[in-house]
Amino acid sequence: MNQVFRDSRVYYENGEKRPEYFRFGSDNGIEPLVICRNFHNARDGYQEVSEEFRFFHNLYHDRKNNRYIKIGDDGNETTIIEESDECIKIRLKELKQFLSIKDMCLSIQFDCREHTALSLDEINSEEGCEDYNGELFIWSLCYGDFGGMGGEHKAFFTPSWEENNSPFPKVKKRGFMGLLKRKQKSTLIL
Repeated sequence: MNQVFRDSRVYYENGEKRPEYFRFGSDNGIEPLVICRNFHNARDGYQEVSEEFRFFHNLYHDRKNNRYIKIGDDGNETTIIEESDECIKIRLKELKQFLSIKDMCLSIQFDCREHTALSLDEINSEEGCEDYNGELFIWSLCYGDFGGMGGEHKAFFTPSWEENNSPFPKVKKRGFMGLLKRKQKSTLIL
């Protein structure tokens, strides 16, 4: 079977194919907090919060109310994640704890894709990407020939960008316990 899975790459070592799996699609160290799932229009897509985040806080999934709850040692319940069709809300205290223990920052990323029935020649473009970098952003504009599900080749471009403007500074791991004690009612809305 020659299928290479979506989150893998094929490398060549001494002339032989060597597929390698990457949990998040690459080995660049970026991990999504919210994962956008799609099933090529065969089923409805949806968004979900990282499994690692949910497991780290041992969250109970209240399916009826579409939220994730943290149950304390005393039995008190705190809503950590609320999901709706329009947005996902995550309580800031738990998000800071998670980022702190992983020694990571939060970045906001967009992936926008546009398709056209025209070919690359018809839109007077060539296949390739241009990258743009600034102090707080990175974005690319890419054009390519995309073979759709029906086998039709269409022009395809992806303007995508990343903003590294975390709403809070990176916290050292030694500060994790302080995050446990602070009262915070803030919520990050995604």
